[in-house]
Amino acid sequence: MDLHLDPLHLNWILAATELDEQQRQRASSALSELRLEPLADMRPIGPDAPDSTWFTITGPDVLIDILIQPMAVLSSFIALMLDTWQKAVDLGIQTFWSSRLPDEAQSAIELFILRVWGLPIGLPSGVSHSQSLGETASLSHLNLDHVDDVSDLSWEKNPRATVNETAFLVVPPRVQAGLVDPFYGQVYSHDFLSENDSIYRARKLTDGTFGHLSVPFRTVPRYFADSADTLITLLEENSQSAVSNSLGDGVPLYRGQNREHTLQRSRATRLKLFGDAHAIEPSLLPSGTRRSTPAAAATAFNSLIESAVEISPEKPHSYDHETWSTFRGDNLKTSFAQHYGLATPSLDLTEDFLVACWFATTRLQLATPGILRASPVDDEDICVIYVLRPDMDAGAPIDVQMSPYGRPARQRGWVTTNTWGWRSNDAARHLEAAVYFEGRLRHELKPVLPQSDQLFVPQGSDVLMDLALSIGNRLPDSPITDALLRDLYRVVE
Repeated sequence: MDLHLDPLHLNWILAATELDEQQRQRASSALSELRLEPLADMRPIGPDAPDSTWFTITGPDVLIDILIQPMAVLSSFIALMLDTWQKAVDLGIQTFWSSRLPDEAQSAIELFILRVWGLPIGLPSGVSHSQSLGETASLSHLNLDHVDDVSDLSWEKNPRATVNETAFLVVPPRVQAGLVDPFYGQVYSHDFLSENDSIYRARKLTDGTFGHLSVPFRTVPRYFADSADTLITLLEENSQSAVSNSLGDGVPLYRGQNREHTLQRSRATRLKLFGDAHAIEPSLLPSGTRRSTPAAAATAFNSLIESAVEISPEKPHSYDHETWSTFRGDNLKTSFAQHYGLATPSLDLTEDFLVACWFATTRLQLATPGILRASPVDDEDICVIYVLRPDMDAGAPIDVQMSPYGRPARQRGWVTTNTWGWRSNDAARHLEAAVYFEGRLRHELKPVLPQSDQLFVPQGSDVLMDLALSIGNRLPDSPITDALLRDLYRVVE
C-alpha cells in the first residue's frame, strides 16, 4: 500500500500559510517523499517518522479515504484493526460477512486494507465456489447490477448485509450469482428473483390523501396542502409520527425541493420489485451520483475547514484538532463540502421545516461562475417537502451546525452519511411522508420564511468561502483552484 502526500495537494494546503512560493515548493517536495511502509510484523508504524507527520492514504486501484491526520493516530488505528481481525481469523472466523462492524463506511475501508495486507478473507461456511452461478436469462432486462457471488460481494460498493431479504423473511440463496439494487444495495440471488415477484412488497399499505411513494418494504404517504395553514399542520403531524416511528432518539428532518424527482427504472423492474409497473420511487440521490469533484480539490477544501475554524472570530467550542482525527471529523468535512457546493456522497437535510419551505419555493439558477441567483417558483409549480425519520441505521445523519458563522448552521443543517455506492438512495427508506403544495403558497408563507441572506452568509462574512477565494487568488493557475471555484457557490437575489 502506498501511503503518501501528493505535492499538488500539499502546495495548495501550504498556500494558506505565510510561506512564499519557493518555500512552499521546497516543503511540498520534502513532505511528498515521506512513505509509511508496513513492518514485518504488519504493524504499519514508521520507526523514524515524527508524530507531526501528515499524510493521505490511497490504494492501488481505489481511493480508500482521504484522512489528513497525525501519523500516530492512523497507524495506531490500523495496528488495532489488523490485530483484531487476525484474532478473528485465528478463532476460525474467516469472513468479513460474519463479523461486520456497525459503521459500514469504516468497514469498507478496513476490508480493503486487510485485502492489501493479504489477510485471509474467505467465504461463509457451507458455500462453495463450485456451486452453479445460476445465470438466468430472464432477469437480464432488469435495471439491477449483476454480481457473480452474493456471498463475496464488493464491500467497497456498500451493499446491504442480508441476501434475499423481504418484508417478512430472509431466504437462503441456493446459487451464487445474483443481482444488486444499485439504489438501495439490496442483494438477491438469481434463484430467488426467478421464483418470486413483488420482492419489495410492503408489510402494510399506507396511503395519504395524494396516494403513496414506494420504497423497499414500505409505502410513504403523500399529502397535498391547499393552504399555508394546512401545509404547516401536515408537517407538524408527520414530524410527530416520524419521531414516534423511529428506533431511537432524534429530531425529525426535512428536505425541500421545487420539484419531485423519481428513480428512472424500467416498468419491468418496478413490476418485479413492487408488483406495480407504475410505482413512484422518490429519488433522493446525493450530488456525487450526478457529478464529481476532483480528489485534489476535495482534499484542499478539507484543509480549509480546519483553517477556517482556527481563524473564526466565533471559535466552536466542540471542534479541535482531535475532532478532525476521527471518522466523525471526516464526515463533518464531507458535510461542509456538500453545503458549499462540492459533489459528495451526502444528502443535505435540515431540522427546520421553514428552511425546507424556502428551498421548496425557490429556484437557484447559475448566474455567473460561482454565483447562484435565487428566484421564486411559479404559482402553478408543484413543490414538495419530505419528512424523514431521524434514525438511519449505521448511516445516521449528523448535525453540522459548527458555529453561528457557517452556512450549515444558518440552514440548521444535517447530512446523511451512508448514501454512497449501491445505497445512494438510502435516505428514501427513512421517509415518513411527502407533502406537496402549489408554488402560490409562497405568498402566504412569506412572513414566516427566512430570507436568503439569513441562510447564506454574505460575502466578506463567510470565513470558509473567503479563505477559499483568497487562496484561489494567490494561485490562479492551479488546477485545484479551477476545480474548487467551479463548484463553490454563493447565492444572491
